[in-house]
This record gives sequence, C-alpha cells and structure tokens, in this order.
Amino acid sequence: MINALILAAGRSSRMGSEKALLPINQSSFIEHIIKKLDHVAAKIFIVLGKNFERIKFILSELDIPCHLVKNENSELGMFSSIQKGLRSVPKNYPVLLQMIDQPSIPLQIYQKLIQRYSGKELLIQPSFQNKAGHPLLLSPKLIDIILSKSVGSNLKNVINEFSAERKFLEVFDESILENINTREKYLRIKEKYERSIY
Repeated sequence: MINALILAAGRSSRMGSEKALLPINQSSFIEHIIKKLDHVAAKIFIVLGKNFERIKFILSELDIPCHLVKNENSELGMFSSIQKGLRSVPKNYPVLLQMIDQPSIPLQIYQKLIQRYSGKELLIQPSFQNKAGHPLLLSPKLIDIILSKSVGSNLKNVINEFSAERKFLEVFDESILENINTREKYLRIKEKYERSIY
C-alpha cells in the first residue's frame, strides 16, 4: 500500500496568488494532482497552512476523499510541513511526496516509482538527464529518520546524508524538475501543457 502526501502550505509569495488554485487545463494545480494520485494511492493527505479553510472549501466539491492536515507553524518552512504531514499518515507504509508546484507530473511516473519500490531502499527519486527531481517515494525507514530530525532541518540534506541508500529512476520527462514559483514560470508551463494532455 502506498499513501500520498501533497505539500501545499507555502505562502506562494513569489507567485503573488495561491499556487494550489492556479488554473491549468480547465482545472487547478491541486485538482490535477489529486486526480492522478487517486489512481495509485490508498489515501491522499494534503498539508495546508493559512490557506486551510479556502482549500478545504474548494476540495469539498471534489469527489475524491482527501485528508487535510493543518500546519499551524508553516512559517517555519517546508521541512515543518513535511514532518507535520508524515506524522499524519498511516505508519509502516511508503509515502509518495508530491510538491504542489508540479501539476504536470504524468500518472505513468507515479506508477513507475511504485513499481520500482522493493522495500530495501530508503528512497526512490526520479531523474531526468542525470538531474534529480520529484516526486519522492519515501520508505517507512526514511520517514522515521525525517521525523527524528529538528524542525529546522532540510530534506535535501537528510537525503544526501543517506545517499548510498537512494535509488534513482531515470525518466524522459522534464516535468519532474519543474518548480513553478514565479508568474513567468507559471505562464510558460500553462501555455506548454494546455497544448497537450497529461
């Protein structure tokens, strides 16, 4: 069984508007992600911050059940949201960690990550042209390690600490490298993907 965790607690300050609700292909970022994760995850958890009530209202019209987690300390940074979310998911199962700013990850990449998982590795991470990306498939062991760290830690540093136990999945889709954090990047991605179906 795989569970999914979406991180959507950020302030989206550089974007200037709520990133989770940005429209793309006649839907929002968060709806695109949820609909794809619903095909592979037993349960979907979403970490929210000050946007909790607004996102909760929007998702109430979606037919896919999601477990919403509020991070009251989201201003402490992304690692605090990761820890808050991981404390909420069922124990002893791997978790697919998905960022809100990657709505164009194809379903096939989720499926390939899960198929590659054997339970022996700490982490499976997709890569494109030797560049590591997201989403991440976290093992229960790595989840325990993340939860043992201080709230001021950095996920990249934690992963690098145990890099020998990481497995890469080479993919041919640069969407795993997306980081849509400015209006300019959003408009480029929106134009690109509204000419395709993903």
